[in-house]
Amino acid sequence: MQAQAAQQIVEEMNAQMTQSGIPIDRWYVGVSRDWEQRLFVTHKVPRKHQWFICRYALNHLDAEAIALAYQKAGSAGDVGASDETAVFVYAYAITPQTVQ
Repeated sequence: MQAQAAQQIVEEMNAQMTQSGIPIDRWYVGVSRDWEQRLFVTHKVPRKHQWFICRYALNHLDAEAIALAYQKAGSAGDVGASDETAVFVYAYAITPQTVQ
């Protein structure tokens, strides 16, 4: 996965969310250094038949800013105790199977 500028990440996440038809308040947006662990293990997001997206930000400040902007817009989420290695922004549609 190649690092992307913040604007490109936002455009791609917006497109995914719009395509899903799921409102922003039913999405969780976070940051992580190990997005696969966080998404598939911690949040228990199914790998198939589930709306999710992950993008590699240029740095942790961009990743956190993106996640916080989505949270301010109404999504669930937490940037937690992220550090400079948390450069992945991820989002998933909240379902009964997922864990926030």
